[in-house]
Amino acid sequence: MVCGSPHAYLGGANKNAASNLQLFCFERTAFSWLSKNGYGNPVFLPTGANGRFFNIGKINPAQITKFRFPLSFAGNSWWLKARVEPSKQVRKAAKELWHKQKITRLTLVESCEKLLENGDRKLFAAAQVALAEASMDTRKQFIDRFSKLNVKLFGDKYWEKVSPGVKVSPYLDYHAELPALFVGSNVNLNVTAEHMPTAVNQRVWDVPAVGGFLLTDTQEDALSVFIDGESMAFYTSLDEAASKAKFYLSHAEIRARISQKGAAIIHQSHIMTHRLQYMYNVMKKRFG
Repeated sequence: MVCGSPHAYLGGANKNAASNLQLFCFERTAFSWLSKNGYGNPVFLPTGANGRFFNIGKINPAQITKFRFPLSFAGNSWWLKARVEPSKQVRKAAKELWHKQKITRLTLVESCEKLLENGDRKLFAAAQVALAEASMDTRKQFIDRFSKLNVKLFGDKYWEKVSPGVKVSPYLDYHAELPALFVGSNVNLNVTAEHMPTAVNQRVWDVPAVGGFLLTDTQEDALSVFIDGESMAFYTSLDEAASKAKFYLSHAEIRARISQKGAAIIHQSHIMTHRLQYMYNVMKKRFG
């Protein structure tokens, strides 16, 4: 079984833990909770890029031409998870929880584990909605700031509710169009959702895999693979993000050098086939 931050998937379902189950998880901070609940052999396994689609040699040049933008961001608004899908009761509980303790990626594991240990499933559901609310708020601030730099936004229709007045284009097909966007854009922006305290999302692997340039928030797992200003660009605040975006937009040679090094790292060690081989090795060693 493969999962990220596992609380939303497993909840208090420790009855599913078994001696013949091997769990792979890409969120390091969840390991103590997994072990305590019977998942005694969790193995860290980050995601990776799909080399079949995220490969510059596989992209039609005409597609790239369609997506020539100085600055772009592709991502959902989190409005659906925060405001549409939850019931009124859960949204109310989430709002109350939010006011009592603002849940962020830094307090996710501790808060969720405590709620699960107390057996309060309804409050746990509210915590998940509060996290969605936090992610939505983060992205609102992010887009509001970069709208001033004319960012090209691709995402869901709810962006107009999150950030009124923002111009949003429809989602792009993950396999057929996103790779071309990542190559065509001078600077691709990224921001991590709040349910991942240390892990990274797919953009961190996918953008450099096609030779694109990525400016992303600082996450522990990204820093363990890439070096800021050498193989990827990182920011720690919106002010720094805007400043670095302006800098890299005006320095094409530096972007190209960073993109080239990032692509080499991905194709050497971080393609899906690398992950599958690692899973096979783990399983073979454990089960024979």
